[in-house]
Amino acid sequence: MDCDKREILFRGKRLDNGEWTQGFLFKIWNKAFIQWGTINGFPDMKEVDPETVGQYTGIHDRNGKPIFEGDFVKTDLERPYNIVVFRNGCFLFNCNDGGEDYFDTIENISSPEVVQDGYWEVIGNIHDNPELKKK
Repeated sequence: MDCDKREILFRGKRLDNGEWTQGFLFKIWNKAFIQWGTINGFPDMKEVDPETVGQYTGIHDRNGKPIFEGDFVKTDLERPYNIVVFRNGCFLFNCNDGGEDYFDTIENISSPEVVQDGYWEVIGNIHDNPELKKK
């Protein structure tokens, strides 16, 4: 992956209808807005729940679905869950192997073989599917 060409994109759940929207993130005081287009040349921004905002990792799962912060990602490893998080300047998996939580690197993030081999699949997210997080 060429970091100079990485797409910067965010998603969040709209406050007016509860649907997900993607686009550019704007934060004003304690409010978050996502601009996803324009109307008559003016930015079309929707207020989103700040707790649901997540950044796009720049990669897709094996089904072509974009992977965002907060997504549950199934891997080839036997883990109850992997949650994509952003910590210390990089995307990591918050993992659980049935014991305590820990963080693991998302290795070979730019390797096409990782996705082609079916390594990763988005199976939900922490906001819509909290039941996927097993403790």
